[in-house]
Amino acid sequence: MYLRSILVYNNQKGYGMTLKNHYETSFNKIAQEAQDELGVKVILNKKAEESFWLPSANAIVISGKTNWKRRVNFLLHEIGHVINDNAKGPVAKSVVMENYNSSSRSKMHFVSVVNEELRAWNTGKEFAIKNKHGFDIVSYNKDTTNCLMSYVKYGLQNVYG
Repeated sequence: MYLRSILVYNNQKGYGMTLKNHYETSFNKIAQEAQDELGVKVILNKKAEESFWLPSANAIVISGKTNWKRRVNFLLHEIGHVINDNAKGPVAKSVVMENYNSSSRSKMHFVSVVNEELRAWNTGKEFAIKNKHGFDIVSYNKDTTNCLMSYVKYGLQNVYG
């Protein structure tokens, strides 16, 4: 279910649910599903500047400095990384820096990082749709675009100066 421009939701008991409460509930439901289905712990950290996936700790850290809608978006994105990193098969996993010099100034590294991030955003969206999680598709696509553009800007500066 996609959500867009809806101000109030009714829960099963008939009480009004604000948009903030809806996204907070959705976040908690997705976080529980990540733990149950993917074996990943989700940590909401109010001090973290960014959200990220920590494979070594099998944990996703979500920044508490954004609103609940964006937390849902970033959680889905990080779940995309988890799914992609744990994919089976020779071409299923993204090959980020395994087969070439990992210089952060190389064009190949830059393109690989952008590809990995785009794959994670798309996989997160597929996860949400498959599991019927309510999320704002317009907001999700906007966060996808903004994050990818920041990687493009940073990467171009690193590669070309």
